[in-house]
Amino acid sequence: MGKQMAQITIATSICPSNIEMQQSAVSSWQALGFSVISVNNAKEKAYLQEQFQNVRFIVADRDASSIVGKPLVFIDDVLEALNRSGAQICGIVNSDIHLVGTDDFHSFITSALNGNLLFGPRTDISCMQDLSGEEYFGGFDFFFFDRSLIKLIPKTDFCLGAPWWDYWLPVILFTRGVQIVQLITPFAFHVNHPAKWSENTFEKMGRLFAGYLNEAGFSDSIDKDLLSAVRNSMSQRDLGPLSIFSLYFIKSRSKKISHFSSPANVNKYATPAKDHYHQAELLKFYTTQFNQLVDLLYQRENLSVARQNKLQTIEEQQRHFAIPRRFKEAIKTIRKMSRKFRVKK
Repeated sequence: MGKQMAQITIATSICPSNIEMQQSAVSSWQALGFSVISVNNAKEKAYLQEQFQNVRFIVADRDASSIVGKPLVFIDDVLEALNRSGAQICGIVNSDIHLVGTDDFHSFITSALNGNLLFGPRTDISCMQDLSGEEYFGGFDFFFFDRSLIKLIPKTDFCLGAPWWDYWLPVILFTRGVQIVQLITPFAFHVNHPAKWSENTFEKMGRLFAGYLNEAGFSDSIDKDLLSAVRNSMSQRDLGPLSIFSLYFIKSRSKKISHFSSPANVNKYATPAKDHYHQAELLKFYTTQFNQLVDLLYQRENLSVARQNKLQTIEEQQRHFAIPRRFKEAIKTIRKMSRKFRVKK
């Protein structure tokens, strides 16, 4: 008899709208052998449990309405639900993310963890019938980890469905000595739709992120450039550079792994290897972008002509590597900063 697979439970918070898309997404998790729990308030549970009969609903006795204006659940409550589930391996996935893997993906995750945090971004697509799309570089949409890591994560006011919690999880676990591992094989797919969080929510959650990292006890284990960006964002109320620095911190310090099964195990949705993103090239561009931001932050009072010309290099790399739109937004931030801090003659 073969070795029994470890139980993997994914936690999410199913939204009481766009039901059909979420049903399809959750079904894709279950098809890969994952158990699913959803943390919701009592009113949402009463409505949703009839729509998702194979999902176990956990009632949260509070929500983040006073913080973000919506009844989103706190990450702390999601982690607590996972901790009480008894699952050996835990996952957190946004409820509209389709997971498309091979038959052995469940065992791959089990073997890949080994005390690590496994995470990755989604691929944005137009429909599930066509999985060719663009990797989302603004954050991360799935996390898998051993239940024992939950005790290492401090209490916060981050919530599922709002930004910055997906930065917090890998950054804080890295500072606690956990190896963070990014899965670069396309695995999570998301059908495009307008963002549901506001700029105000981005700013509010970003200030929380900066404040938590600036607390005593964290600063010694955080990269000096990231910590500088944290303090700079708090003093200048500009969270754009902090977002870019945080992404660079996570990507540059994470081990990269991929998952390719033998042809016999690849299901009909598997993405051919030739279509995978060239992570090394993208990270090279990201490093260049990061260094440019460092220059602007530390030398903004004396931006030389040579450093202004450096911005052209970024544009050249953008054309050469066909950089996704997330980087185009970052380039706008760099240009804005260069204009803002240029010494007037």
